Amino acid sequence: MSSIPFSRSLLTRITLLMLILVLLALISLAASAWLSDKSEGRAYVINKAGSLRMQSYRLLSRVPLQEEDDLLMLERDLQDPLLVRVLDSDALSQEHRQLQQQWQQLRLSLQQAEAREPVRGQVAAFVDAIDLLVAQLEQNTEASLQRQSWLQFMVMLAMLLILVAAVIYLHQRLLTPLRRLLLVARAVGQGDFACRSGIGGDDEMAVLADTMDTMNRQLSELYGQLEEKVEQQTRALVRSNQTLSTLYDTQRELQGVEPLYQRLPGLLNRLEQLTPLRQICIHLYEGDDDSPFDEVTACSEAGGPRDVPNYRWPLQDGSGHYGQVLAYCPPGQELAEEQQQLLASIFDQFTTALALDRRQHQYQQLQLMEERATIARELHDSLAQALTYLKLQVSYVQLQLPNPSPEVASGLEEMREGLNNAYRQLRELLTTFRLKLDKPGLYAALSDTLAEFSRRMGYAIDFEYRLSPHRLSPNQTIHLVQITREALHNVFKHAHASQVAVRVWQQDEEIHLSVEDNGTGIEAGAEQGQHYGLRIMQDRAASLGGTLRIGSADGGGTLLEVCFRP
Repeated sequence: MSSIPFSRSLLTRITLLMLILVLLALISLAASAWLSDKSEGRAYVINKAGSLRMQSYRLLSRVPLQEEDDLLMLERDLQDPLLVRVLDSDALSQEHRQLQQQWQQLRLSLQQAEAREPVRGQVAAFVDAIDLLVAQLEQNTEASLQRQSWLQFMVMLAMLLILVAAVIYLHQRLLTPLRRLLLVARAVGQGDFACRSGIGGDDEMAVLADTMDTMNRQLSELYGQLEEKVEQQTRALVRSNQTLSTLYDTQRELQGVEPLYQRLPGLLNRLEQLTPLRQICIHLYEGDDDSPFDEVTACSEAGGPRDVPNYRWPLQDGSGHYGQVLAYCPPGQELAEEQQQLLASIFDQFTTALALDRRQHQYQQLQLMEERATIARELHDSLAQALTYLKLQVSYVQLQLPNPSPEVASGLEEMREGLNNAYRQLRELLTTFRLKLDKPGLYAALSDTLAEFSRRMGYAIDFEYRLSPHRLSPNQTIHLVQITREALHNVFKHAHASQVAVRVWQQDEEIHLSVEDNGTGIEAGAEQGQHYGLRIMQDRAASLGGTLRIGSADGGGTLLEVCFRP
């Protein structure tokens, strides 16, 4: 209310209308009082006029006059102050003076008359003048009463019009706005904050309506903000639930029984559905990050051209580097903070799973090596000592028989040669069983083997490795390493080669290992003779479920190739 000007206040306007009505009523009362006051004494004047008529006729009846008292009485009544004042107020003073002049003439005639007839006409004229004055006074009185009636009628009409205007004004500025405000209040109670009163003006109802409209608008904005916050919290909860579900499903998939590289494509495909990333792939390293890698991609990825990845996540911990994740994010899209956190958590799980898989592989490899070392110790402690004893016994028999017969000498020599071959084969087995593989994977084992033989041969051995990691078991890895070592040992001892190349590759579902040199070549039928190294390599290839082929190389020398399906 303090902000509304006093002249625009609804209360002020209602008060003004009431004051106007009171003022009109006061005006009507004052006019009636004035007219009543003005009409006061007219009845007295009319009565006095009737008395003058009677006195005039009485004087006529007394002619000739003996006394002048009646004349004095009539003259005194004609000059009565109340009569004079009433006639003056009605603007009849001129007629009153004429009546007095006519009376002076009548008086003189009455004093001089000896009979009635001569003055009868003058008396009748004087009475007629009195009647005329009374008639004019009555007309003025009727006119005054009529003016009073018209004044009261006009005042009543004005008051009625003002009342009608006040009712209309109150209906428009009070009742109608109140109804609209009630409708707005009911709408707000039902949760509809878009309803507006539509009341204009500058009075209290307009201010109240504007205040309610402002309140509704603010409530609508606040309600919208609350709905938006609730929706944001709902989306956040959905994302959190989705994140937890994804982490749970990822952990469950990573703990499956299938090989890890076979479980990863489905997980990558799920990441492409949850994030804007595309063409997600993982480079899985067998050893460190310089070793060949196995690329794992999402199930839905086609074999077409790929974009340059713009996101990289290393999969590593304090124990080693297991690979890296590469992905492409289309222009105009970026990873949200929640998505980055989700990816970091999932890739941590990938790292943990890869670390566990590598440690399990190393553990299996160490167990196998420990078992082989145990067998080597047992062979050395039992069979090797027995062969050594037999060799000593054969030598002792030869010394005790200085001149044996040819048959005995040939038999002893064959026994000696057989024992030497058996002892040499046992030494090869012991060397095989005592092989130590400190690093996981075939690539690392072959790299160490080739480095060892390169130092022994005095030149570098060509090495080509095109095999995806995590494809071979520890037992298969050991067999391939032993075949390679035996082949390189033969090259070092017998081939006299200046170049050696070792190649490992995969064709379809088969694994190929070849050792090629440019030396003197292998003797015909060597693999069927007493060459135990070749027979051991054949046995190893057979244990892999594959074949061993030995032949001449295209440029001379020897080519050894192992082929098997893991």
